[in-house]
Amino acid sequence: MNARWIMAIAWLAVFVSGCTPIGQIKESEYIWQEQQLSMSYQQAYRNIRDAFRSCTDEYAEATMFDDIKTGEFDVYIPGMFNVGKSPTVLGRILAKEIGPGVTSVRAGVIDAFDGPGLFGTKGARRARWLRWATGDLNCET
Repeated sequence: MNARWIMAIAWLAVFVSGCTPIGQIKESEYIWQEQQLSMSYQQAYRNIRDAFRSCTDEYAEATMFDDIKTGEFDVYIPGMFNVGKSPTVLGRILAKEIGPGVTSVRAGVIDAFDGPGLFGTKGARRARWLRWATGDLNCET
């Protein structure tokens, strides 16, 4: 390789590293729904996690990142044959304690996946996630 190509690649690497990473989604691209629950955020988190574990085979959802310390879930569409995750983000769920024994749960779905069409009726996915936070493990929309 000559020096020109090396300089071009180095310049491109510096330029790209300063840009927003590919696939990063802005808060405004989600459609959010929120509810308050009379329970700790850890309990709401566990309820959501348990529901995902028992319901994801039936629905195009897969949690691949979850953190009980922050109460966050990043939800992806699963990969081929429902194994692993695809690079496509479906939504986010945030459980945050707002007072003693009171938790705010926010469910956000990327606008394109909020229905109607292949992804169900509008708002059904957000409503199901919020219902799961209460401890209702019904997988139906």
